[in-house]
Amino acid sequence: MDLSDRRIRRVVIVALVLGLVVGLAVDIAGGAPWVLAATALCAVVVAAGQRLPWTMSAALGTMLLLAGYSLVVRLVQPLPGDLATKNRVVLAAVVIVVVVVLAVSRRPLRLPARRPAIGFGAAVLPATAVVLAAVVGVALSGGARVAWSMQNDAVWNTMMSRFLWADGGLGPEHPNVSPLIPALLAGSYAPGRLSVASGDLLLHDVTRQSELWLLLVLTTCILAAAVAWRSLRSLGPRGRSASALAVSAIPALPYVAGYSFQFGFFNATVVLIALLACWLFWLEVAEHRLAAIGGLSAGSVVLLATWAPLAIVPLALGALVLVTAPRPWWAGVRGSRLVVLVGSLGVLPAYVLGITLPDVLREGGALGADGAIMAIQPYHVALVYAVALAVAFAQRRATGSGTTVVGVVVILLSSGVALGYLVSRRLGEASLWGYYPAKLAWLIAAFLLVLIAIGGVALAVRAGRGRTRALLVAATAVVVIGLTLVPRPTSGSLASLASAVLPVPLVVSTEAAHELFAHSDPEETLTVVSRDVTPTEDAFINNWLIQQSADGGLDPIRLFGYLLDASDPAQLCSLAAEAGDALVVVTRDPALAAEVGSACPSGGVSVVVR
Repeated sequence: MDLSDRRIRRVVIVALVLGLVVGLAVDIAGGAPWVLAATALCAVVVAAGQRLPWTMSAALGTMLLLAGYSLVVRLVQPLPGDLATKNRVVLAAVVIVVVVVLAVSRRPLRLPARRPAIGFGAAVLPATAVVLAAVVGVALSGGARVAWSMQNDAVWNTMMSRFLWADGGLGPEHPNVSPLIPALLAGSYAPGRLSVASGDLLLHDVTRQSELWLLLVLTTCILAAAVAWRSLRSLGPRGRSASALAVSAIPALPYVAGYSFQFGFFNATVVLIALLACWLFWLEVAEHRLAAIGGLSAGSVVLLATWAPLAIVPLALGALVLVTAPRPWWAGVRGSRLVVLVGSLGVLPAYVLGITLPDVLREGGALGADGAIMAIQPYHVALVYAVALAVAFAQRRATGSGTTVVGVVVILLSSGVALGYLVSRRLGEASLWGYYPAKLAWLIAAFLLVLIAIGGVALAVRAGRGRTRALLVAATAVVVIGLTLVPRPTSGSLASLASAVLPVPLVVSTEAAHELFAHSDPEETLTVVSRDVTPTEDAFINNWLIQQSADGGLDPIRLFGYLLDASDPAQLCSLAAEAGDALVVVTRDPALAAEVGSACPSGGVSVVVR
């Protein structure tokens, strides 16, 4: 080990230790856990980068942390202590282990080459700057800029995360078929929550969750750029950086992030992270087969813990990687390599049999249910799938490499099997196309948009230089943008996306947000609003206030959160009867008190006119 290596190694170790100290200090003081989590991620990526390409290392580090947390949150639940303390210990342990390994290693420390690192940094800098500015804006808004993250499915995601937080992890009292999402949400707001007044808990929780969601969207942007960077190695530095920059914007489009925000699909963002990471593993199979198998295994666990039907995609890719492994490769799987292989293969059946299968048997009937979803139809996604296949086959013909086309075919076939299963769960319904089939098809389409964009640029590069290349790149941009406009973006998706990154409340007014947080004390009598702000905003407020009082997913009061017409006095009476306690109704309409009095002769409803 020469002197320069020692100095660089010392700088890296000091940076990780400093991140650990600062992260722990902020976390213990009740601040957000982002510094600590980012330090742990960087530590794992640096460790993986000593043997693997850096794009693959970034994907592997992300998958290992997410997969590990989906397991750890179950294992630590019986242990004493609150969730924040348990998370703190786990993340600190990750950093410490990596620091020790780096300190005792005699191998030369490997770091990213300077020029590629600068080029990739430039590609992801705009997304990073915008998202971090949005995170700061959310944190400082006092609840005025969080409504974009509180739509539709987001309500019950938060309530499930509260159960997990109260249990100190994922326990048998509140089992969950998709545990990673509530675990991440609970982990985001766990630091400092014990010192938050009950009336401020909802504001505290959703603010931290909003910050987390933005940071995960940033992760999708960075991984999309990494896929482009890895796939377009024949481009010059400027072209490669520009292409990665353009591709990094795809996960932040209304078609992807906008729809996710509009419908509260927090899990969609994590699914896209896993799919992008798994594609990076697929691209490295030829040179790093064992690491690719481990990464695909981790990606399968992440998807099983996030949105189980799509776990079939990395499972299918991993199976193909195994069966096509040449005999010399198998001969070299010995010692530590054999341990890694057995561990990678063993964790999947253990997770499926011990966790996923019982969850699916318990809640599998819900996969036939309906819910709020974008107006996406089979022919919409079929168009994206067809373009992706066409581009992949064109790449195969132009380059002679079948990696992309084989990967795309495997993804479409495996996801088609999952789609068929979800459709079969709707037999007997008026339509076979519903919430779960549409969501799965859209998630795959969103991922394929990244591959279409990269494939189009790759074909342009092969076509030559000058005007032909420029025209092909422009055509690729038109195709990708056109596909994101079919179906046409909704006003809800556009408003949700704008609300997330602009300092204006476009989804729900500041007045409505403040009204919600003012009445959100779970220790007080259940409060709803009626004829207060606007009918839409009243429904938004009441959904959160009512579901906050639910004891579990089967609590009948949850239906009132979705269906209550608070302007109808009779429905207010029914809500009061279901709550089994006095109900407070806040309104601007002085006539409501008399109407409620007539509709509820037995009382139980108090009307407060403001």
